[in-house]
Amino acid sequence: MAKINKAVRTFVPFEYVLMETYRDLGLKESEVCLLLMLDHLTELGNKVLGSDALSLKMSLPSEEIDQLLASLFSRKFISYENNSLSAEPVKERAYERFQKAIETSEGVSVGEARLEGLYSFYEDKMNRTLTPLERNSISRFVQQGFDDDEIKNALLDCLRENHPSLKAVERTLVARRRSDDIKKEGASAVSSIDATPIDEHLASIKKALDGK
Repeated sequence: MAKINKAVRTFVPFEYVLMETYRDLGLKESEVCLLLMLDHLTELGNKVLGSDALSLKMSLPSEEIDQLLASLFSRKFISYENNSLSAEPVKERAYERFQKAIETSEGVSVGEARLEGLYSFYEDKMNRTLTPLERNSISRFVQQGFDDDEIKNALLDCLRENHPSLKAVERTLVARRRSDDIKKEGASAVSSIDATPIDEHLASIKKALDGK
């Protein structure tokens, strides 16, 4: 796991980071709410041993909280430390993902030339001009770490199956990454590609961090 910049953890709240990254991490909204409450309680110095402490502060039934805790624990999003459940594992993973997004945006040279090459390839194969939304989708594929061959081959496969849409390309990319993860690690936390442009939020954060 990459070393997390201390400034990022110091000046960017966990709540913000989790909201920006939870879809990429494969978390559901109910799990996000539970993780935030767990972190809140432990930050206040409370020992959280299970659903009882959490159910006092949440509207979810204890049985559902137990199921969520079991799932989060099995997927290594929470751990048991110092006689209490801890959200530290998900913090590490969320900050790592967030930091990678910052580093990617700093090289906004995700490359104009690279993107233009992909746009041209898509327009040639689809025999039409891409819309601004379609261009944004291709840019997101790049930001999510898919290489040029993956992005091109996904389109070619969709065209062969007569599904010439960027949504179909996205589904193909996600399915293949998920399949590769399962082959390598036996499981995958990959979810649909997040359409929220995280870059919009990063400029001001980077400026604040650079000034510290």
